[in-house]
Amino acid sequence: MSPKHFREFFFPALCRVVRGYKELGLYVIKHTDGKIWPIIDMIIDSGIDCLDPIDPQAGMDLGEVKARYGHRVALKGNVDCAQTPDPRDAGRTWLRRRKGFA
Repeated sequence: MSPKHFREFFFPALCRVVRGYKELGLYVIKHTDGKIWPIIDMIIDSGIDCLDPIDPQAGMDLGEVKARYGHRVALKGNVDCAQTPDPRDAGRTWLRRRKGFA
């Protein structure tokens, strides 16, 4: 979806939904697969508390997302689940990627 269409058709509703959950005192985790660089500012601006999964297969780099948005939102994910059939591999991948992000 283009940023223009995201802003026009999806962003207002996303903001309303996020605001509604916040009014109830809840946290919001937004799950969005894919290469979201063109729309990530709007997603963060919607007021979410956490962005998931920071899709590495789509070219989303956890370090870059952390540098740009880590002060505004929690980040979750960034493990290539298709290439980690053993759950221990997912944990090792996560440990490698988080070095330097604490």
